[in-house]
Amino acid sequence: MKLEAIHDIIANKKSYYQKAIELMLTDPKIISDWMEKYRKGGEDAITDTYSREAYKHHNDKILEKEHKKLLEDLERIKAENEYLKKSYSLILARSKLSKKKFG
Repeated sequence: MKLEAIHDIIANKKSYYQKAIELMLTDPKIISDWMEKYRKGGEDAITDTYSREAYKHHNDKILEKEHKKLLEDLERIKAENEYLKKSYSLILARSKLSKKKFG
């Protein structure tokens, strides 16, 4: 997989970012590391040290963290929304009272 990706990048002048997206990798730095090893040691330096599953698990962890963060943000926004609703109703009630006093 790594050698195929490197050859594709070189032959088709693809960016690391483009190739990372094609391979569904979480970070273009992974491709950059492969290219650096290839430049220094040639094809012998490139071995599949991690299976595709290891990259998927890494991706799952990132997605899980992002999901957790989004849920926390949602809860915070819901609480903020409730606070604003209550504040607005209090403001309306006060304005009605002041209109009655002076009206």
